[in-house]
Amino acid sequence: QQALLARLREYIRARGRGQSEVGLEPRVSVAQGGPEEWRRQAEEWRELGATHLSVSTPRTGLTPDAHIQMIARFKEALRP
Repeated sequence: QQALLARLREYIRARGRGQSEVGLEPRVSVAQGGPEEWRRQAEEWRELGATHLSVSTPRTGLTPDAHIQMIARFKEALRP
């Protein structure tokens, strides 16, 4: 992640823009671990300057209703 972010920041500078002008929206997959892992990843991204966070539910074999429930579970896991 660090190398990718360094490259992104260089592109931003090369275009004459400030870091605060460009948001960073990483994605966390619910297929990787559970609530503790999701919180850990979210915190890592926050420390790296993420301005938003997306949750990814594909490749989990969930039904449409279960995708919605999983997103709610993810949201609850990230609450302080």
